[in-house]
Amino acid sequence: MSTPIPQPPGTFFIGNLNEIDSNYAIGSLRRLHTLYGDIYRLTILGKNIVVLSSQELVNFVCDESRFEKELGKPLIELRAVTGDGLFTAHTSEPNWKLAHKILLPAFGPNAIR
Repeated sequence: MSTPIPQPPGTFFIGNLNEIDSNYAIGSLRRLHTLYGDIYRLTILGKNIVVLSSQELVNFVCDESRFEKELGKPLIELRAVTGDGLFTAHTSEPNWKLAHKILLPAFGPNAIR
């Protein structure tokens, strides 16, 4: 059985918005990490956000061998018009593999450092 992701209590509509200090957001995230651990959830204005606070978890979710790209409804509708392109191709399709090979050096972890 899975364990629910911890989350601070929120208020109606704004959710956990009050947890984030707009002048020092990183400090707020560090405080929440201390309280809730390496993974926690925030709800802000109805949007759920999962925060990962460890390199190990980030590496896990960025491991492309573990996950397939999932197209959301807007991309599925766009794909019907444009075909398979960079944003609309499934990971098993040739166009995705080609675009991924070209773009990874520019946007991969080494380039972002």
